[in-house]
Amino acid sequence: MRRFTLLSAVVEHPVRFALLALALAFVSCQDERSITDARHAPRLAGSVQTATVVIRPTADGFLDIDATSHGSSPVLSVYTWPDNKIANASVLKFDLASIPAGATISSAMLNLNLTESDATAEPTYTVTVHQILNKNPDLTRATGYTYDGANAWTPNACCHNNIPLAQADIGAPVDTKAIDKTPGFKAWDVTSALPSTPRPSTRRRDSKPGT
Repeated sequence: MRRFTLLSAVVEHPVRFALLALALAFVSCQDERSITDARHAPRLAGSVQTATVVIRPTADGFLDIDATSHGSSPVLSVYTWPDNKIANASVLKFDLASIPAGATISSAMLNLNLTESDATAEPTYTVTVHQILNKNPDLTRATGYTYDGANAWTPNACCHNNIPLAQADIGAPVDTKAIDKTPGFKAWDVTSALPSTPRPSTRRRDSKPGT
């Protein structure tokens, strides 16, 4: 089972999201030759098929600057406190097992539905998406201090009272968006966070005795 975990961190201003999904476009190459063909039979040209699949997270939640788990929250919140200092981050886990074997992922978009934002005068706020690299968080137990309710995130001085908030366990931004305050879906390109090589495929080959 293949999984990957994303973390979104807000650079400025509060925002809340709901109804989230990952849209993956992939290319699948298929050999039209029967697996029971004799070994000297002419080989037919392979076909290339493209498709898009929507994958919802297997788990999600947000980290706050406290020791409380927010894995059951109906919304994902990201905000700063004090001003311009990260105080909240959303974490999402996805299972890529539904991608067909042998397929190559050509694009991946993370879609979040903006439901609420603050009343400040600034027209946009910047939200970045990162991949968590060093930990495998349990989002039913993760907090601003720990990734599974017991083991700590890597220490760093990013946030209030040096609460780590996973900020030393993420890679460089996968995508950065200046989000306006109009409610509705917002999208981030997360293609670079996913493997670009085809998923391994297995194929059974029947043969006649002596061939």
